[in-house]
Amino acid sequence: MMMMFATTFICGSSETASKIKEYLNQHKSDVKNLETFQRWVRYPSLPEQEHDVQIDIAKYLKEELKFNKVDIWTMDEQTAELENNKFFNTPRSFDSLAKSPIVVGVLDGSAPEEVETSTEGQVTAFKKHKSLIINGHIDVVPVGNPKAWYLENPFSGHINNSNIYGRGTTDMKGGLYAGLLAIEAVQRALNVTNMKGKIIVHSVVEEESGGAGTVSAVLRGYGHADAGIFPEPSNFLIFPQQQGSLWFRITVHGKSAHGGTRYDGISAIEKSQIVLNAIKKLEFERTHLIRNVLKQKLFENITIPVPINVGVIKGGEWPSSVPDFTVIEGRFGIIPNYETVEDAKKVLNDLVFKIIVEEDPEHFNAYPSKLEFIGASWVPGYVPLEHEFVSQLTKSFSQVTGQDPIIASSPWATDAGYVNALGNTPSVVFGPGVTHMAHQTNEYIPIENIYKAAEVIANTIVDWCGV
Repeated sequence: MMMMFATTFICGSSETASKIKEYLNQHKSDVKNLETFQRWVRYPSLPEQEHDVQIDIAKYLKEELKFNKVDIWTMDEQTAELENNKFFNTPRSFDSLAKSPIVVGVLDGSAPEEVETSTEGQVTAFKKHKSLIINGHIDVVPVGNPKAWYLENPFSGHINNSNIYGRGTTDMKGGLYAGLLAIEAVQRALNVTNMKGKIIVHSVVEEESGGAGTVSAVLRGYGHADAGIFPEPSNFLIFPQQQGSLWFRITVHGKSAHGGTRYDGISAIEKSQIVLNAIKKLEFERTHLIRNVLKQKLFENITIPVPINVGVIKGGEWPSSVPDFTVIEGRFGIIPNYETVEDAKKVLNDLVFKIIVEEDPEHFNAYPSKLEFIGASWVPGYVPLEHEFVSQLTKSFSQVTGQDPIIASSPWATDAGYVNALGNTPSVVFGPGVTHMAHQTNEYIPIENIYKAAEVIANTIVDWCGV
């Protein structure tokens, strides 16, 4: 329904921005206000352990932010739909996923479409208040050796030197909290409950293992909006482009023999060196492609735009035997705005069954290697630099910081690609987390970062959604 009124739009005014800043400064001045976030950090939300923190977040959306709708479900409710979707991938069973709820909150817009009229009743202006998705994942990676952490509890949520420590602080509970704090700031600083445009909040699981939670949310009907913001740990860089990735396994076969007569065998470890050299060469060629052919400027300051990382090598069983197998597992970066997951799989397929064979056709033809795609994959994401949401986020960042943001391509994959590709929602990554602390021992996030990001997102909400 259209609403008729005869006043001017004041969204994004300096007065509005000042009220938001003042509210957040007051909020920050009382350390007790961070207790909600600290509590979320203290939930060890590893796979199958996300239930309690998700219920806590659902309660926050409903009771503190007064969301019109809060939906909680698990992926086993969508088994057939998910299994038939090409974007769905996870190393977990549906029995396991049944222990990991997803939470989505919807704050319906009070006036999605408005017109401005003159005193004579003639239409003089029209404004569509847009919808926005804020997506954050609550799942975290394992802590590694707990004794390597400063504190005995890696999920402490401890505050020290204006930082909050704990697994998940930077990646990415801090970003999700900043997004929700932004909504709170708009509501309370401006004394409103609803925006004029709709806000959809995703608190998902399984981001770290392939994005299944976000795929589930999109398929449940929460994936389409005018824009999406993913407050991943970008350290305040704006990423309208995100590389994709997939995990692979190459099993290299040889012929066993006694170590004393190793010349009677074919060493799978030695053959693996040919594979590793081919991977290195392919990575170099793809870097050249991005820089000199595709000329993707957002990768300019990234050392290796889409790395091919070998993370696991296992081979042989006995020191005095020629090994007849070696397993190589790794992560393959997918070029955004150029190739799909399927394209990337073909590149790897050519590497295993064509390129490396050319190096040693006799042995590789006699004992073929095997390629498998394992665990997880993430689709790349891309939003044109000239898109109005990129401009809006840039404007809000400059308004808050007095500086121009750095706009680049992410060095890792995120769930933004799924909302972009499956939900047809232009999605941008921007968040407060410290990039190099993601997945690290003694992970932390500066308190100041949370509030700075919340202020940028709040100003974006005001201009994008309207109040």
